[in-house]
Amino acid sequence: MTATAFAQGKSSKGDTQETFRQLEKRRYDLMIKKDLASLGDLLADDLVYTHSSGVTENKQQYLKGLSSGTSVYYAVEPEEMQVRLYSNTAIINGIARVDTEVNGQKTTLRLKYTDAWVKRNGKWQFMTWQSLRMPQ
Repeated sequence: MTATAFAQGKSSKGDTQETFRQLEKRRYDLMIKKDLASLGDLLADDLVYTHSSGVTENKQQYLKGLSSGTSVYYAVEPEEMQVRLYSNTAIINGIARVDTEVNGQKTTLRLKYTDAWVKRNGKWQFMTWQSLRMPQ
């Protein structure tokens, strides 16, 4: 991963850039493996997931797309990741290469994204994603 920054340093609870690098990696791995039970635990109930196509889904719709095969992820390779931590919220801006299949069509996307994690009851939950397609 290149160009990595952590704007706010460590939080009082000891969360660091590495915390979010690992959370993002875990989320990507669960998406690829279709471990929907574990992924569901990681996702906030009020998730707002906006795909690079502009389609926006809530948690149930997102998980249904993965379980039905409408959305398939083969690999996610982060290229850049910048984390800003504000108490119980982390905002991440990054670039990732994603090997995916949507509605039966395989493609590799290079995405610029913003996502956010929120800490609730001592646990980080993935709460939003929005991405844009970049030139390959």
